[in-house]
Amino acid sequence: MATDFKSLPVIDISPLLLKCDDPDMAEDPGVIQVVKQLDRACRDAGFFYVIGHGISEDLIKKVREITREFFMLPYDEKLKIKMTPAAGYS
Repeated sequence: MATDFKSLPVIDISPLLLKCDDPDMAEDPGVIQVVKQLDRACRDAGFFYVIGHGISEDLIKKVREITREFFMLPYDEKLKIKMTPAAGYS
């Protein structure tokens, strides 16, 4: 059960990215710390804000812009790309 919290957990995932090609990454202290932070945020707040992901601010802005444009489309236009309920799962 989620508890009261006063701020959104902010988690720097850069240690995961630095070790993503390392077969022993699960033993890295930085990776362990990030995993513990993710676990705690999911249990306490239910969500979190990620930093250190390496995605440029320009790309984030572009995705937000395209998302807004999509949701401004008429309903019938959005339905043209409707996915089946279990799309991607087999």
